[in-house]
Amino acid sequence: MAKISSQTELQVDQKLWRTLGVKAMKIETPKTQEISNILWAFAKVKQSAPELFDSMIPKIQLNLDTVATKDMANAVGHEFSPQELSNIVWAYATVGHAKDMANAVGHEFSPQELSNIVWAYATVGHANDDLFAAVAESATKKIDAFNAQDISNTVWAFATLGYESPDLFKAVAKTTITKLDTFNPQALTNTLWAYATVGHESPDLFEAVAERIINNLDVFNAQDISNTIWAYAKVGHESPALFEAVAKTAIKKLGVFNAQKLANTVWAYATMGYESPDLFEAVEEAAISKLDEFNAQAMTNTVWAYATIGHESPDLFEVVAERAINKLGTFNALDMSKTMWAYATIGHSSPKLFDAISHTAAEKMDTFSSQEIANTMWA
Repeated sequence: MAKISSQTELQVDQKLWRTLGVKAMKIETPKTQEISNILWAFAKVKQSAPELFDSMIPKIQLNLDTVATKDMANAVGHEFSPQELSNIVWAYATVGHAKDMANAVGHEFSPQELSNIVWAYATVGHANDDLFAAVAESATKKIDAFNAQDISNTVWAFATLGYESPDLFKAVAKTTITKLDTFNPQALTNTLWAYATVGHESPDLFEAVAERIINNLDVFNAQDISNTIWAYAKVGHESPALFEAVAKTAIKKLGVFNAQKLANTVWAYATMGYESPDLFEAVEEAAISKLDEFNAQAMTNTVWAYATIGHESPDLFEVVAERAINKLGTFNALDMSKTMWAYATIGHSSPKLFDAISHTAAEKMDTFSSQEIANTMWA
C-alpha cells in the first residue's frame, strides 16, 4: 500500500493506517523484515504514529540481542540486513522521531548493537548526522566494553561516511592498544584504514599495531597487507621495521594481489621513501602480467611510485605507455600530469605517450590546477 501510494495519487486512509498501527504494536516478536517493512511503510505515507515507533524500539533491540547473544535457535529471521537497519533509521528520521531513536541508541543499545547499526548505515552509504552523533557519544563512554570486531566495524563505518569524531577515535585508540591480542588481521587493517581515511593521527596506536603485525604477517592476506601499509603511508607514520617485514611477505603473495593492491603497495613505499628493490622488481613482473586490470589511477600511481623512488623499470614503463595511450579518455588532469612527471623524472622516453597526452590535455586544460599545469609543462 505504501509503495503504491508513493507512486500514484492514491489517497491515504488515515483510519486504516491507525488500525494497522494498533495491529502492528500487538505483534510480540516481529522478525527483522517485518519491523523494517512496517516502519518504512508508515514513514513512506507520512504517518508519524508515535506510539508505534516508540513500541518498536525495544523490539529492534530484541532482534539485535538474539544474534548478539548467539541464540541461534531463535536467530532465523532475526538478523538485520544492512538495508533493513538503514530503512528503520530512515523511517524514524522521516517521521520526526530521529531523536527518539538517537536517544535509544545513546542510552540503551549495547556495544555490538551500536556497531551493527552504524556498520549497516555505512554499508548502504546512508549518512545520518543525528544517529552518528549519538553513537559517537555513547560509544566513547562505553568503549571499554567494545570487543575487537565492534571497534573495527564502528570506526570503519564512521570513516566510510566521512564522520571524523575526534573524541571517539581518541578513545578507540587507547582501548585498542590494550586489546590488540584479540584483533584478527582484518579487524586490525580496517581500524588502521579508518584512522588514515579520516586523517586522525595516533602515533601510539600505529606503533603498537606495527609491533603486533610484524609477528603475524604470515596470516595476513593481500588486502590486509596492502591496506596496512597504505594506512601507514597515508598518515605518514614511520615504521621501517614494518615496511621491511611487509616487503618480504608481500613478495611471496604478489600472485594474488590485484591491480589496485599492487599500485597501493608501491605507492606506500614511495610515499614513505622506503627503497625495496626486491619488492619493486617483483611488483614489476606482477603488474606487467595484470596490466589489463589497471585503471587510470592505478597506472598513474604505479609509475609515479617507481619514479619517486628512482627504481628504473623500462619494461614496465613501456607497456604502461602502450596501455595508457588506449585509455587516455579515462585519465583526469592529475593522472595525466603525474604520468608525464613520472616518465620525465625516471628519464623514460615515450614520444607517442607524450604526444597523446598533449592532445588530450589540451582538450581538458580547463580542469587542470596550476600545479598540474606546471608539472605537465616541466615534464
